[in-house]
Amino acid sequence: KRCYKCRAPRATAEFHDAGGRAGAPGLSAMPPRDPSLIGGIFGGLVFGTLVTALWIWFDFNMTRGFFYLSWLVGAGVAIGVVLGGRGRTSFPLVLFSVLLTALALVVGEYLIVSSILATEAHLDTSRIPIAQPEDVAAALPDLIRQAPLRPVLWVIALVTAWGVPWARLVGPAPDRRRLEDR
Repeated sequence: KRCYKCRAPRATAEFHDAGGRAGAPGLSAMPPRDPSLIGGIFGGLVFGTLVTALWIWFDFNMTRGFFYLSWLVGAGVAIGVVLGGRGRTSFPLVLFSVLLTALALVVGEYLIVSSILATEAHLDTSRIPIAQPEDVAAALPDLIRQAPLRPVLWVIALVTAWGVPWARLVGPAPDRRRLEDR
């Protein structure tokens, strides 16, 4: 309930739009509404599910080379959290974005490895194949050797899941040249 920049209580402090836009409200303007925690969680879940499903579908149906789309999972979750939070975020929503992205990456990779194992074993892949956890754990190192960029993209997804809502939380950095002119 406090501003992350100036630490003033949001309910009592004056809101100052320092964006420099023409017609900006200046001091004593109405502060923006608080972010919606439930909406942010719901938006992150919906966008995360859609982007993860898209990533798995592309990786499985487009001859295995679309692991590059895994970073979009972090972007999708982050955008869903921000949109669901009414364009604003809170610190719990930032953490939720990262945790949901990590969960989506684990589930996505699990399903991708399961589909690879099912294809190699000539099993029915018309449904979503679910392999045993020990089989997935044994096959994952070989998959990473074939595509060594895969873990780097996981890190990019997690950084994106943190960075997008965090930037909405703390706002843009002040322009030092404008501050020095004052």
